[in-house]
Amino acid sequence: MNVLIVSPFFPFPEDSGSKIRLASLIRSLNGHRVTLIAFRDKDESIHEEEMNGACAAWHVFDRPRLSRFRKWLNPFSPNPLLIHRFFARSAWRQAREIMRGGQVDVLVIETLLMVRYARKAPVALRVLDEHNLEFVRAAGRLAVTKGRLARTIDYLIMARLRRFETRAIRRFDRCLVCSQEDRDILAGQVNGESLVVVPNAVDTERYQPRPAPANGKKIVFLGTLSYEPNRDAVLFFSAEILPQLRPRVPGLKFVIIGPGPSRDVAALARQGDVTVTGYVDDIRPFLADASVVVAPLRMGSGTRLKILTAMAMGVPVVSTAIGCMGIQATDGKDICIADAAEDFCDRIQRLLTDVQFREQIGRGGRELVVSRYSRDVVLRQLGEFWAQAARGSGS
Repeated sequence: MNVLIVSPFFPFPEDSGSKIRLASLIRSLNGHRVTLIAFRDKDESIHEEEMNGACAAWHVFDRPRLSRFRKWLNPFSPNPLLIHRFFARSAWRQAREIMRGGQVDVLVIETLLMVRYARKAPVALRVLDEHNLEFVRAAGRLAVTKGRLARTIDYLIMARLRRFETRAIRRFDRCLVCSQEDRDILAGQVNGESLVVVPNAVDTERYQPRPAPANGKKIVFLGTLSYEPNRDAVLFFSAEILPQLRPRVPGLKFVIIGPGPSRDVAALARQGDVTVTGYVDDIRPFLADASVVVAPLRMGSGTRLKILTAMAMGVPVVSTAIGCMGIQATDGKDICIADAAEDFCDRIQRLLTDVQFREQIGRGGRELVVSRYSRDVVLRQLGEFWAQAARGSGS
């Protein structure tokens, strides 16, 4: 089976949730001929050598820059702005050249950002891999937006995204989603038979528990900080939760890890007990030194690999209900869930002061990931999906 994947990012190094998901999908296609078209940011480091044996060919393009004119016109367009961010005619021509003559059986489009590349694609099977439901993420923004005008604008953005996204999904033969929750959201709006749940996966051999940290008072947040839900989560935690926690747990440290911190996030480092690392090559040493990982997200969809990664290393997680949406975890058994700032603070305090409870949640999280979200488990699911696709395409 010949497969063409079009992605807004290159999969290696696997330093973000989206890249890890794409890398797992590519590995699941072992034995098939895979070609990748992907983008990179200017000066972004990519590891092409890791593609050897994974893909037969790959083509990497610089991420296009949107003109001010395009941004200005967008409010008058039926299509959301994000659809234009990764459309480059050079990449589009490359995709057409690869598909010319019916040489591609399956086209895989990674995220809603790339759906323009699937238009009139001459392939037997078109697959959309939805890492997040963009309109659900936009709807979450309404819960934190203040002011009638701002809320009205956010509602209009969400409504346009929902209309565009559901129409786009209907044009694909299959749509991969991260969780049963995302599938349930879509089921009433698109053909439910086209929706396939493929969880995010963690390499449980690479991410294993380590000895308990010496200080026992370090709280860690992981995530790409240019991503709005992560930025909002960090600012919410620093403004609403951390001030309550400081007098309860003297000497605690809060470490914010991830690329692209905005100015307001970077400014948090001025507080003596807060560290903003920016991008790090390997998050394992930071997780090994953490007593608690927090995911105080108030918007978004999909499933958070940062939570699954922390669980894989046996680090207890405190999350909002939205933050752990899509993960089949149980409050008090393998995760701690709290939405109100005071409740969130209470859960962290107990984990930092009750060693037995901290170890219990850590063990439970590790067991959950190994049984449901390990790379081996998810690769088997994807393998069955591709076997069905191959039979359907006649390859």
